[in-house]
Amino acid sequence: MPTPLNLQELGERLRYVDQGLIALLSRRMSLALQIEEFKHAKGLPIFRPDIELKRLHQAEEWAKGYGINAEFARSIMYMIINEACKTQMIQWQGNHEAPRMNEDEWDAQLRENTLVLARKSAPFFDELRDTHFPSTKLQEAFELSDIKFMTDDSDEKNCLLDLGCATGRQSLPLKDMFDHVTGYDIGQELITVAQKKIPKGYKKRIAYRVWDVEKSIPLPSASVSHVLLGMGSASELRNIRKVLEEVHRVLIHGGLAFLSFYNKDTYLYKWKFLPWITGLARQIDVAKECVEVRLADGAPINIYGRAYGCDEIEDMMPRGLPIIRQVTHPVLSSILPDVLLDNGPILDSIANIDKHLENENVGAYIYASARKS
Repeated sequence: MPTPLNLQELGERLRYVDQGLIALLSRRMSLALQIEEFKHAKGLPIFRPDIELKRLHQAEEWAKGYGINAEFARSIMYMIINEACKTQMIQWQGNHEAPRMNEDEWDAQLRENTLVLARKSAPFFDELRDTHFPSTKLQEAFELSDIKFMTDDSDEKNCLLDLGCATGRQSLPLKDMFDHVTGYDIGQELITVAQKKIPKGYKKRIAYRVWDVEKSIPLPSASVSHVLLGMGSASELRNIRKVLEEVHRVLIHGGLAFLSFYNKDTYLYKWKFLPWITGLARQIDVAKECVEVRLADGAPINIYGRAYGCDEIEDMMPRGLPIIRQVTHPVLSSILPDVLLDNGPILDSIANIDKHLENENVGAYIYASARKS
């Protein structure tokens, strides 16, 4: 006979299920707030007894199908609906005093949110990436591996220029491959963290500073061998064509640019909705052309972002900077529940599968490597 699981093993399985339940409740409350916005715009009441009654009956029928007590399921659903209505009422009373923004005001708000995000996320940026968002951790590892793979054959490695460097999370691990590392970011708080992370003995070789790269890149022409726009940051620049022109200008002949975009052809966006929370720290809202970022407290904040297709990226590249390699990643880990990816063996297996799917063009991010000719 097979050996039964002990209490520790069963308890660990319960933990995964319980965490999944809480994650689903979080997802449902997020939907409830979206419903409130629609109700407010249309003048509909928060509580609709006929609709809520249907949901309670539906919960009972589902419970019977799954073999659990129907009255228990009804009671749980009643509590969930009650909490959702309370959450909607709080938002109704507090969040609709300001008039609706026009397009220019929305753009300005997204830009301001970028600075707010830098202030709020900087103290916890690295910690959250290390302990949460398993899909993003796989994405980071894949990006670093891809950069090392493409850089190995480079004759010249005088400087890695990291645009949108945040805390230097992607460029610092590459420091020994280049003579110098330079990083720019619009967020002062993120740059402060990056500067503190520079190891002793590297102070003259690594520099991070505040700069808005959408205005310009403050370096001479043909002065750097490699440029990085990592972790989807190429999609978070409204003036990306201008930035790519600047990238072309500062690269030496034969220099490489590593560009990361959100992929509009990924399953994550094609399916439009997943009922669970994924393991990605950032996701595109395709309709609003913005990125939803989850903060340390789980609250979302929106910044500018646009998803692109592989063909669109090739078409926007400036003359003399053609793409030489284009892959996408991650696929499975970007659409699975984050609680599932909290399991080490499962995460390792999915990471291996995702590596073999990099040429299928359906990963959450597009990684484009370009060489200056």
